[in-house]
Amino acid sequence: MKKWCKNVTIRDIEKLEGIEYDGYDFESSLTVWYDKVRTKKLIELIDGDIARFIRQRIFLDYIVCEALDRIKLDPLIGEMFEGEVLINLAEIESDFWENNREVSNIAKTILENIDIKKSESYEFLFEKDIIELREALLLFRSKVM
Repeated sequence: MKKWCKNVTIRDIEKLEGIEYDGYDFESSLTVWYDKVRTKKLIELIDGDIARFIRQRIFLDYIVCEALDRIKLDPLIGEMFEGEVLINLAEIESDFWENNREVSNIAKTILENIDIKKSESYEFLFEKDIIELREALLLFRSKVM
């Protein structure tokens, strides 16, 4: 896991990783979005940006720590749907967690304190959403245990 700091920008991460980015060759929603977030610090990214970085597997060594900090405060964060970041983290390949034991242990501790069940805290969720989130938690836990 790379040394990570909430005040580092995506552009800083590019430099740390030896990436020279001169803009995109073609315009797409992904390239336009990436250009917009390059100057933002990790802490300034919205939950949807964090989810998108994870889905695209971009700079996981940096983004995952920020995502874990956020789900620790609220496991249901996301932009497109409740729990989006948690579900995206659960879908990261097992080898990432195996190769990053320190972060895996942090994730394990956070996940031990998350319990998605029908309660007043989650009364706005449909039963199918609760089931999907529980399944994501089980998957995620199996990867970091």
